Amino acid sequence: MTLSSLATYLGLFGFFSLSLACAVTDAQRLKIPNSFTLLIALLYPIFVMSAPFPVDWISGLAVGAGILAIGFLIFAGGLIGAGDVKFLAAAGLWAGLAHLSTLILVTAIAGGVLGLGYLVADRLRRIPWMPLPPPEITEKDGKKRMIFLPYGIAICAGAVTVAYRLTLEVGLAQ
Repeated sequence: MTLSSLATYLGLFGFFSLSLACAVTDAQRLKIPNSFTLLIALLYPIFVMSAPFPVDWISGLAVGAGILAIGFLIFAGGLIGAGDVKFLAAAGLWAGLAHLSTLILVTAIAGGVLGLGYLVADRLRRIPWMPLPPPEITEKDGKKRMIFLPYGIAICAGAVTVAYRLTLEVGLAQ
């Protein structure tokens, strides 16, 4: 194994591992540390320089910046957390245009399953014999109930899928 291929695989492993760490911390605290998303973004140039094939890094930058811009508009509307936006943008950097559809589709499906799971858990927690931790629910205006989902789990599913596909591409190119 050459030094270049080692750097490629270490970069991909870092992306994979940090994505999992984002999901775990979001599940535990409903917060994704900026340091994790920053490290995911900083590992990307290592991957670009060491990959055994030309990486379209310009599309990666465009996708990451586009997700960041659109995500902060959605964040301003109170529909998503800032950590989720930054994590998705960092994953979008790695996805580029080639894997953007995979990232978005897997994240959306995982988010739907996550949301459904939280709705079921909300119903089950009302059963006295069911020892489930309650989802984070807040009351607004006395009527609206908002459930804050650790959406980093869903983003992690998309990011890990992108990391897996990139690993397959690296293996085929070598």
